[in-house]
Amino acid sequence: MLTALLDTNVIMDMEDTGHPLPDIAADVLRRSHGVVEFFIHDLQLEDIGHDENEKRRDLLLSRIEQFNRIENPPEPTVAKFNERNWKCSSRNDFIDNALLLCVERHAVSFLVTNDKGILDKATQSGLRDRTLRLDEFGEILPNGPKPVKLAAVKNPFCYELDLNDPFFDSLRESYGGFNDWFNNRCCETQRKCWTISRNDRLAALCIYKDEQDGVITDNGLTLPGKTLKLCTFKVDESARGYKMGERLLYCAFRYAQKNGHTAVYFTTDETRQTSLVDLGHEFGFDKAGNYGRDAVYLKYMKPQSDEDSSLDSAEFIRRFYPSYRAGEGVGKYIVPIAPQWHERLFPDISNTRGTLFGDYSEFYNAEGNTIKKAYLSRSIITAPNVGDLLLFYRTTDRRAIDTIGIVVGAMRSTDVEEIVAITKRRTVYDPQTIKDLVYGAEKGLLIISFDLIRYFEDHPVTLAEMRGIGLGAPQTIGKLSDERFRAIMTIAR
Repeated sequence: MLTALLDTNVIMDMEDTGHPLPDIAADVLRRSHGVVEFFIHDLQLEDIGHDENEKRRDLLLSRIEQFNRIENPPEPTVAKFNERNWKCSSRNDFIDNALLLCVERHAVSFLVTNDKGILDKATQSGLRDRTLRLDEFGEILPNGPKPVKLAAVKNPFCYELDLNDPFFDSLRESYGGFNDWFNNRCCETQRKCWTISRNDRLAALCIYKDEQDGVITDNGLTLPGKTLKLCTFKVDESARGYKMGERLLYCAFRYAQKNGHTAVYFTTDETRQTSLVDLGHEFGFDKAGNYGRDAVYLKYMKPQSDEDSSLDSAEFIRRFYPSYRAGEGVGKYIVPIAPQWHERLFPDISNTRGTLFGDYSEFYNAEGNTIKKAYLSRSIITAPNVGDLLLFYRTTDRRAIDTIGIVVGAMRSTDVEEIVAITKRRTVYDPQTIKDLVYGAEKGLLIISFDLIRYFEDHPVTLAEMRGIGLGAPQTIGKLSDERFRAIMTIAR
């Protein structure tokens, strides 16, 4: 059975009878029955005890007793938090850090929280796959929505879309004059967009625009050079949880990277579009100001200062993905991957992609939509660190290195149920395959969470070229020297 520690804000959502139970909380509670054992930390009782609303406080304290308490939790100290660079300037920070420490020490499998500060600390420490928002936790539970095969994204002109599609109704309601803007500013100016369909209906849309030296906020913030504006970014309510937003962002980042854009930004009503704000924050979009009634969220594609370049690995990845650091302190690994797993994990360069059926989403698996992926290995190699680089070598047929990713977390486990839950949002491996892998894993199964950076579409590095720099075909994940990594990247360019 999975174990999960509930943050106080989530408990309040679930147990405060002063407001209706949110749909997502109700769904998680229903599907957790018999599958998840929920825990609380003694320090949370103190947190709830500070609630000035006496009636709510007493009610929550009475209801919280239904959850198990972690026995002998890891001792929280300021010194430990300082070692991990976890902010600890208040009692609330101390309690938050104590919860995160329970995840790090495997006192529980997951921490469920909606607190952005905790989520950022988890990202920084390589614990983000086990520290989940309530809606993300719902995604890993059994009996949830089945993944939709969506890897094929289309790139039409805006005038090719049907403005009468119900998909646009909410945009018309939110923005007066939307139809005129769409027709005059998008269609007539030949703007393009990325779209994803589900059951032959438009399910996700991103209209984009190239800008030059644009002023993006009311206080005059100017972005020098080429900038990519995401003018309209919407995922239909019925399609939430299927990674469509992540897929559209990947398209935007790849486009910006290939075309030399210095930054990407979008404007939004942040009080209504909380899902977009949360997704954007996860991939480096931070608030830069306001433009009229909307908030402006901005992401630079590369570091802008020495201070940016010196950020810790996790924050550097968040802020500047898909840019990466490759200096001598960064580990580099070559990772063999069999064709059947490669096809599903990296569909953009799959064999199917180049056929008559390449544009049909039905031929792809949902994990191919994500930037965030996972690789499992029985190797006894020392686990890589956050920020280390992975070069994927497709075995058997292509025998070439064609993909690079960056490590965002790594751990070992022998608990099949835990591994399935941790990797469910990222991996191609089914539960039976994971069970088989665990059986032969001498030191526990190595789980490497990574973000896809890019494919070597123009020039995969062949085995013959690898042999030219002294490398053979890898049989298991192994470390690369800086010299060989540079040689591979030179060939791939």
